[in-house]
Order: sequence, then structure tokens, then C-alpha cells
Amino acid sequence: MSESETRLIERQQRWEVNAVTTGVARYRNNTRKAVEGGLLSDTKPGMRMMTAIIPSLVEAINAARVEAQKGFGGGARNVTHWWMPILSLSAEKLAYICLRTAMGNTDDNEVRTVARKIGQRCEMERQFEIFKETETAREKSMIQEGHERPENVYKLMCQYASEVNPRTFKRWKQKVADFDVTTWGEEISTSLGMKIIFLMVEHGGGWFQVRTAKERTSRIGFKTRKMLEMTPEAQAFLGDQRSLDEVNRPWLVPMLSKPVRWEANT
Repeated sequence: MSESETRLIERQQRWEVNAVTTGVARYRNNTRKAVEGGLLSDTKPGMRMMTAIIPSLVEAINAARVEAQKGFGGGARNVTHWWMPILSLSAEKLAYICLRTAMGNTDDNEVRTVARKIGQRCEMERQFEIFKETETAREKSMIQEGHERPENVYKLMCQYASEVNPRTFKRWKQKVADFDVTTWGEEISTSLGMKIIFLMVEHGGGWFQVRTAKERTSRIGFKTRKMLEMTPEAQAFLGDQRSLDEVNRPWLVPMLSKPVRWEANT
């Protein structure tokens, strides 16, 4: 190998190291933006974390659903607020909404605030399911009665919207004049959220915890707040996963030197 070829290979090695360094910087910047934007659950470490939590959380939610069913079936005089909404969605959807909300909350981690957001998003998901079922049933009924096939708003939304998310659904719902669903209200929504948070903390594998924080309100007065936080173990897990992922995202650059000729062993 000539001296010029050797220098070119050395330059290629330095170039590849720089590509890895640049890739690490890009990965960290993208991760920071995702966390600040409430999209931790959309990153690969966040997805792995959700995958680890969901099975045990779904099991705990299903047990709570049985408790609610028994409560209604037993003719209880005092109906607990979370009984009805916890039966209105599948355990898998409830667990998914809870985790995405808890992991994506960036402004206020007070338990009651997070619980209210979880309940409101569960309510919107339930409204979406009713909306979908209502449109499908209306279309089927009118066809059976011999009428011209009506426009199915749900199908139109899926056809023309690149992504059906809460914002998309809310915008389309306002355009449907006969759209009507039962509103849970803040008390019921918060009650459902509090129940699922409790299940996540107790049965979620030690990834989340509730910490009591004291805030000074005056020279001698304090206010106690309960905050939902990731445990140190969860933070360490995310840090380890990011460290592994960031070195596998090199900046794509062309080669400077020719590839080494490969010859099969004969």
C-alpha cells in the first residue's frame, strides 16, 4: 500500500469518527426537543419504557374493571366516580393514554393536574369511539332503508387526514351538527385519572412515584403538593438507553477512500 493510500485511509477513519460525533450531537438535540415537546414516549427509549410498563398496568386496570363491574352489579348505593369511565375503554387504551400523558407532561407534575389530563384524554377517546360507531350505524341504517349512501364523516376524516389525533378529531367534531355525546365532567375525569395513576405507581414496575413537596406560601406557612415523577431507576434506564442509541446514529457521509477489495477464501 502506498503512502498516499495510507494517508487517505487515516483521513477516512478520522472522517468516520467525526460522523459518529456529529450523529451523537444530532441525536441529543432531537431527544431534547422531543422531551421539551412532550413526546418522550415517541422516542425509542420511551417506547421501550412503555413496553416494559404496559403489561403489568393492563393487568391492574383489568382487576379494577372487575371491581367496578361488581360494584354496579351489587347495587351499591354510592357509585364511585371512576367506575363508569374505566369500563368505557379497554384496559390497553387506558394504560396507553395514561403513560403517554404521564411521560409527556412538561409543565405541571402535580398529581391532580396530570390526573385531570389523563381523564380528559380518555373522555375524548371515548367520544371518538362513539363518533365512529354512530357514523357507521347511520350509514348502514340508511342503506338498509333504501336511501342513497350518506357521507360517513369518520371515513372521510381517515381518508383526508394524514393522522387522526385529538386535534383532528376535535376539529371534525365541531363540523358535525348532530354530534352528541355524554360529557363526563371534571370530577369524573379527574377521578378516573387518579385511579389509573395509583395503579401505575403501585403496579407499574417501579417506574413512577408520587412525592410530597412543600412550598412556602408565607413566612411561616407551607403548602403541600403531591407530584408525579419518574423514579431514579426510570431516569437511569432512559439515560442508559440514550447512551446506547446515540452512538448508533452516525451522520451519513460519503467515503473518502476506496473500499478494500474483498476476495472470497477458496
